[in-house]
Amino acid sequence: MKTRPSTGPNPLESLSPTLLELVFSQIPIGVAIFDARFRLVRCNPTFALMAERYTSLTPDELKPGVCLPDFRPGQRGFFDLSLDEVFRGKTLQVNAFPVENGGMLSYWDAVIAPIFQDEQVIGIVSILSEATEQGLTQETERETQKALKSLVENARRFALYRIELDPRKPFGGKVVFVSPSLKEIVGIVDPTRFENWFENIHPEDLPRVREANRRSTQFGEPYNQITRVFHRQKKDWVWIQTISNPQRDASGRVTHFDGMIIDLTDQVTLQESVRRQAVAEGLREILRLINSNQPLSEILQVIARQAKEWLQADSTMIRQTFVEENRVRTVAQCDLPADFDIISETPFYQGLTDQALMDGDVVIIEDIPAVYTPRLAREDSAQDPLLAAGLAATARHYHSLLKTPLFIRGQIFGAITFHFAQPRKFSEEDIQLARILSDQTALAIENARLFQVAERRRRVAESLREILSILNTERPLDEVLNVIVTQAQQLLEAKAVAVHRLDADKKLLIPEASVGLSPEYIASIHLPLGQGALGKAVLTRTPVQVNDTTAVFSGNTVHSSEGETIQLDSRLVSKLQQFPDRYGAVLAVPMVIKSQIYGGLALYYAKPRNFSPEEIDLAVTYADQASLAIENARLIQQVKETAVLEERSRLARDLHDAVTQTLFSTTLTAEVLPRIWEKNPQEGQKKLEELRELTRGALAEMRTLLVELRPTAMQEAELNDLIRHLGNAFIARARIPLSLTIEGNRPLPLDVKVAFYRVAQEALHNIAKHAEATQAWLSLIYTEDGLQLTVRDDGIGFDLQKLKPDHFGLGIMRERALQAGAQFSVESQPGNGTTITLYWQSTDIQTN
Repeated sequence: MKTRPSTGPNPLESLSPTLLELVFSQIPIGVAIFDARFRLVRCNPTFALMAERYTSLTPDELKPGVCLPDFRPGQRGFFDLSLDEVFRGKTLQVNAFPVENGGMLSYWDAVIAPIFQDEQVIGIVSILSEATEQGLTQETERETQKALKSLVENARRFALYRIELDPRKPFGGKVVFVSPSLKEIVGIVDPTRFENWFENIHPEDLPRVREANRRSTQFGEPYNQITRVFHRQKKDWVWIQTISNPQRDASGRVTHFDGMIIDLTDQVTLQESVRRQAVAEGLREILRLINSNQPLSEILQVIARQAKEWLQADSTMIRQTFVEENRVRTVAQCDLPADFDIISETPFYQGLTDQALMDGDVVIIEDIPAVYTPRLAREDSAQDPLLAAGLAATARHYHSLLKTPLFIRGQIFGAITFHFAQPRKFSEEDIQLARILSDQTALAIENARLFQVAERRRRVAESLREILSILNTERPLDEVLNVIVTQAQQLLEAKAVAVHRLDADKKLLIPEASVGLSPEYIASIHLPLGQGALGKAVLTRTPVQVNDTTAVFSGNTVHSSEGETIQLDSRLVSKLQQFPDRYGAVLAVPMVIKSQIYGGLALYYAKPRNFSPEEIDLAVTYADQASLAIENARLIQQVKETAVLEERSRLARDLHDAVTQTLFSTTLTAEVLPRIWEKNPQEGQKKLEELRELTRGALAEMRTLLVELRPTAMQEAELNDLIRHLGNAFIARARIPLSLTIEGNRPLPLDVKVAFYRVAQEALHNIAKHAEATQAWLSLIYTEDGLQLTVRDDGIGFDLQKLKPDHFGLGIMRERALQAGAQFSVESQPGNGTTITLYWQSTDIQTN
């Protein structure tokens, strides 16, 4: 239903006075009428409530005739305004006028208009509305502007500024305002010219600052740079940090930048001082660890953490390089992201970076994304996923890096890498600190290796003592062999070890005792003679090492460390590929008993690796021990006569007693070595050398006694080697320095070889037991037609006239010389030592 406008009289006209009264009383705006003397004529309730807030009158007391200014003596308020212009007929409008009452501040908007009658102003009408919120906001803005002005003008260690974008100006902006303190901070004479800000920036920092400024002015990016500026008045470099944020208009367009320049010079100086102190404390901690017997892995982890703190890096890693094996492995790290785990071990890339490390140079990359991103974009990057993953992970997390090489005794060990998430310029002090860390790391590694060698030799001595102790018992052969393979696995850190017996009829090598091999492998993998590392070692009677056997699992050819092909038939390869036993390297040693091949000892390793000469010698020793155990077991089973059993017992006792003293001394030295090293590393080094000599002597005594147990060993070995073993054993047992000289070599008749060996053995025994010597000399000189042995000491000597012919074993030595057709002589005087000479001459030298 539509309503049409009425065409009759307006019904509201009769309501006008009532309606006006209603509006006057209900409107939420204060309205009041005053006469010419500013006495109240009338006001609405809203005005009365408002008047109560800034006068002492209540709404009931606010009546006609009241003069409001009389009730606000001495207070600031609306009625303090001059109203002369209003009485002259002009309307006055006031916005956010402050009014105080009882300590409370309020704000009001007012309109004051004249009331005319016959063109005369007879009064005024006042219309008030509260504007406290708006007034407080404006007052806050005024105070803020005042505080900002004071801050700008009174700043000391910082400066505030506003740069307005202006592409026509140098560097794309002009200075709207800047704190006067900028002159003091950076020494700029006229800071109102924006281009002056870039004049004295350090040359190394200027390209970075220009680029950051360009990106801010062109793309509206926030600006945050730390740089060095040369202060002309101070004649020194100062450090400043400049921070600014873009400000935009309603359309989103950047109009200007508000920012701050902070003087960091004192802070940087303090940080450098703190860092130097931290470096000194860190070095003390590292040196303490170096002189301890902590595991190398723990020491390297401490160094990685210290390295991160020293150079304030975001992460660090220490990588070890295995050049011959063409691989690099992370051995310690601090705060590396998880996606670096995939590249914990990678091939050794002989690119420019790796070559620089090999040459001993420091590698610095200040913009990783700029260097790595193009390499990742190349088509050939997909051909090496590990390299691509490493480059991608580095570029994803870091912006710059510093890498220093690690050298130990002139050989590359690896490198320490420092990663930084933010752009970083590396000072000479940074590089020097990194090199110091590298030197300390190298020292820690070398020291830990020495401890490892000493510990291994101590464990070897203990192991040999244990094996010797069970060889002197009648334990079952399988139990003895299990002890040997277990000891070999532990000391040579192998994943598995096995003694294989050669089945002469089938020409197969069958596991007889093992540790670490699966039952399926033991039952199924029987190596044909000549195949595999072990088959080749048994066939050639020489140790064979295969540094990388992983090729067999992909169907490729495997080679020994000498480059020779290791044969494996297809059925054997198929079996190896099916079993869970997967090995990366193998060391195989033949086992010979009385000149007859018994089988071999094989050591299996989880990953590809190289074998040191010491490891090969130790493996040979354990193979000899296994051979000895088997030979002893055969003697027990085969020899029934009492004389033979007694002879075996005597040999076993001699074997045990010969090395007991040396092993005991070795054990004592090994036990006190860590404490000595902690107190005096120099003395510890001497003790470490002593431990090495003792262990070498123990091994030499073992080999010497093995010769006694295996008569054929005398025929197989060269006299020079036998004499060296005697010398090493003498040094370890008697603890008397021995000067050993051997010149020349040639085949000798067996009886001559035995005679020279026994005479040297007896002479050294006499020196150790009777001579009370401080030095001994032994020389074995081959002449054109003969051989001469001389054994001399500086001991107490004796009177030859008063000595019985058979005293000190001299009779035995003469008998052996006579049997070999050699000349024997003795020279000695009390207090002047003893010299024994054995000379053999022949025009027809026959081979043994």
